[in-house]
Amino acid sequence: AEAKEAQGAWRRFFEKMASQGTVVMVFEDCHWADAGTLDFIASLIEWSRAYAILIVTLSRPEILDLRPEWDVAQRQVTAMHLEPLRETDMRVLLTGLMAGVPEQVLSLLVDRADGVPLYAVETARMLMDRGRLRQDTQGYQLTGDLDASAIPETLHALVASRLDNLSGDLHALLQDAAVLGLSFDVGQLAGFVGGELSVVQGNVHELIRRDFLRPVAPEQATEAGRYEFVQGVIAEVALSMVTRRALCARHLAAAEHFESVELPGCAELAADQYLAAYRTAPESLTAQVAGRVREWFMLRGQRAIDLGATSQAYDLFTRAREIDCEPAQLAVTLEMAARAGFMLGKDDAALAHAREAEQLFREAEDAEGIARILTEMCKGTDASTADARELVDLAIAHFKTLTEAHSLDTRRTLAGAIAAVLFMLRDGA
Repeated sequence: AEAKEAQGAWRRFFEKMASQGTVVMVFEDCHWADAGTLDFIASLIEWSRAYAILIVTLSRPEILDLRPEWDVAQRQVTAMHLEPLRETDMRVLLTGLMAGVPEQVLSLLVDRADGVPLYAVETARMLMDRGRLRQDTQGYQLTGDLDASAIPETLHALVASRLDNLSGDLHALLQDAAVLGLSFDVGQLAGFVGGELSVVQGNVHELIRRDFLRPVAPEQATEAGRYEFVQGVIAEVALSMVTRRALCARHLAAAEHFESVELPGCAELAADQYLAAYRTAPESLTAQVAGRVREWFMLRGQRAIDLGATSQAYDLFTRAREIDCEPAQLAVTLEMAARAGFMLGKDDAALAHAREAEQLFREAEDAEGIARILTEMCKGTDASTADARELVDLAIAHFKTLTEAHSLDTRRTLAGAIAAVLFMLRDGA
């Protein structure tokens, strides 16, 4: 009763003010307001509509958890949803706030902000606090390297608090979506989490309502629906709230899911997830995960070659070299990348892979490995190049060192490749 009396008294006070002139009342961060404040605003809207009072309430979508009817259109209420600023507008805003800011910093701030001014300002503040950006009479000057991956502690805490307010199911789904990337197909997400498509779609729509996700452009959409994070920082913070061990396990699970789906593009998605699992593996699991991931890349790459998908094979083998392994294993990886590269006509890149593999094979004193890589180099060489003669001489010299103890097939293929180069050289002469 006392609260209602106080509300009535304050309402009459503002009505008296409005009788003298227009009154504008602004309430910020209403999603953090207590019930009494929200009740007071509602009473003003309902009972003081005849007075010249403009009420502006600013809130994130979480206000709807407290008052589901808050944005319901009424005769005296207008709801406006703010969209992210366009890149050009964000640049104008930042150059106005930070005159003379270097283009490198401006581009970083615009990219990291994703259309949210607060994100840009907090990122700039972080750079200044860490001594990487300094303001002087000439404007702003870079004084250190930019860390494009760092998230300001203030933003991390802000986003984390929003995530903590989600129910367990929504929180987990948002983290699973982040595992798939900044954009994802809802059908793939449902398959990954093992949930009913209709249930996952309903939860995705709830996350859209809460301004965590949004539909992608119609031309990129699929029948099931494709969505993306409103800001990349949301996905980054969501993943940071998962332990490395758990995150690695999620990436491996996602890779296995995509591997089991025989649809175009799924092999590439599986490759992305396997590499992500390797990069996020805790130190105690790095070797185990690296072995598993490398084995998948090599088997999948060989399968791609067998199926004639040489471009896919080349991509798989070149990405596999990112994985730490023994020098002998790296040499084989480079050998396969060189073979696929020569088949695709990527001669310069393939030759670079081959020469690196040759060096590793020589360090390991692997005569058959040297023979195999020299075979690939001879097959891929062009007789018009200046180093063709040098290459064939090197191959001949190595061939002479091979004995019956070495594979007959290896010796045959190297001899054939040498003969082909010699024929081209003679023909060119």
